Amino acid sequence: MSSLEDSRLDVREVFLSIGLDVKTVEKALVNAKFRDNLLEVILEAELHEGCKISTGLLLHLVARKYPKNALCHRPTLLQYIATGKVTSVPQVEAAFGFFALVGPEFYDREKFEESCGIGVEVSRDQVTAAVKMVFDKCKTLILEQRKQVNVGVLLNHVWVAHPWADGKVLKKEIDIQLKQLLEEDAKKKQVQRKRMKLVA
Repeated sequence: MSSLEDSRLDVREVFLSIGLDVKTVEKALVNAKFRDNLLEVILEAELHEGCKISTGLLLHLVARKYPKNALCHRPTLLQYIATGKVTSVPQVEAAFGFFALVGPEFYDREKFEESCGIGVEVSRDQVTAAVKMVFDKCKTLILEQRKQVNVGVLLNHVWVAHPWADGKVLKKEIDIQLKQLLEEDAKKKQVQRKRMKLVA
């Protein structure tokens, strides 16, 4: 650890190697306490030679928000992240909640995995069905607000049903179904206008 801490340039390279953008890296380097914490997290995860950006962002999150009362369990979470068993922000935040309650005490690994959705796979079909259900429930609001509709609110409704769903897949499916719903509504209104002209 000391060889990396000794050189600011090396630390910068380590931060860049986990996929963080230059601006985020520069901010981390200015704050000595956070810089040291982030470096420690990366070393604990054994990812100082680099990783995917999605993994790097989770490491950054751990460095920022991991509960201080359960630091003894941080290496466990980092191994789950490094091995691809924890892959999303909701899973990491669920782990924070779990370890904050447990503190430094012994914990049941099965309960931890269950509380973080480890091993839970949400299929594309499940995401599609959940988004359709939310759109059916919120159809009036969506059609009133059209393109101004708050997509984050729709995402949160879907996450209630599937908290471990992949956020990118969810967002893509919401965009597809939103476009489809708005196009169908526009066509329907166009047909209605033509009928009204014929009647007039």
